[in-house]
Amino acid sequence: MKSTGFVCALCAVIAGCAFGNRTARLAYPPVDPASLPAPVASVALLAPEDRRPEPRKVVGFVRNGFYMHTADVETSDDVAAWVASALRVELPRVGIAVVDGEQGVPTVAVAILRVHSNAYFSYSGNVSLDVIVRREGAADTVAHVEGEGSGGVNWASTGDSHADTLADAVRDAARKAAATVRSAVTTPAPAPNM
Repeated sequence: MKSTGFVCALCAVIAGCAFGNRTARLAYPPVDPASLPAPVASVALLAPEDRRPEPRKVVGFVRNGFYMHTADVETSDDVAAWVASALRVELPRVGIAVVDGEQGVPTVAVAILRVHSNAYFSYSGNVSLDVIVRREGAADTVAHVEGEGSGGVNWASTGDSHADTLADAVRDAARKAAATVRSAVTTPAPAPNM
């Protein structure tokens, strides 16, 4: 009889943890201290455009043991600035210098399509971006990038754990975007038809 009461109390506590919105502070994971490679090209990074559906302050879901969405993960942080900051970290790591407003350098435009963390038995995160690289004399390079992150086992669905999961996802997305940009700007433009 005592074990039944304990199990019921435990279930009540676990169910209660699934309710109530969480707050995630968006930050970038610690940056690798390894030295940066010499730049092979420069780009101008335009301010990312946030195309996520409203309400944009919602960046994740909390779920109960039945996978029902019981609460939201919210942020008051600037998601576009967070993504831009991730790209400013990762572009130099692949040899692409980021410059402001220089004439004649390729431009990188980014659309943010999804920023989402989910907590069920474990955490999972996704950051989806469209990346467009424009350079003179060449067709635009357009790529869709999906960044994935995880935060381990979900014990209490905390805002900090959701934030860590989203940080992993934005790092993954920024690294994939940086590789796309490097490939686009280092591929020679096709010769004009004569």
